[in-house]
Amino acid sequence: MSIFDENRRFNPKYDESQILEIEADMVVESIGQMPDYSYLPEEIKEKIEIVRGRIKTDEYNHVVGVPWLFAGGDIVHGPDIIHGVADGHKAAQGIDFYLTGYDKDKK
Repeated sequence: MSIFDENRRFNPKYDESQILEIEADMVVESIGQMPDYSYLPEEIKEKIEIVRGRIKTDEYNHVVGVPWLFAGGDIVHGPDIIHGVADGHKAAQGIDFYLTGYDKDKK
């Protein structure tokens, strides 16, 4: 098992035969792997900006080049639970504004 490769780049490897089971009430998963954008249609890929493997978003509401598409967490900032939770909150506000047209922060 390793997290970095020989050049100190983030490149996790693991042994699938090693299993550890832990009971939990809640699990927040952030595994830090590069995203796979192959599922996105070309017309969407053309409208989003990807820099060094990460999607660029509007920092205010995390919209991604298409008015109805929002992103956050690892795909925007990399493996960081704090940004993941904060991005989810901002994206939820953006989605609410997209659906209702009411911006709670701009009264």
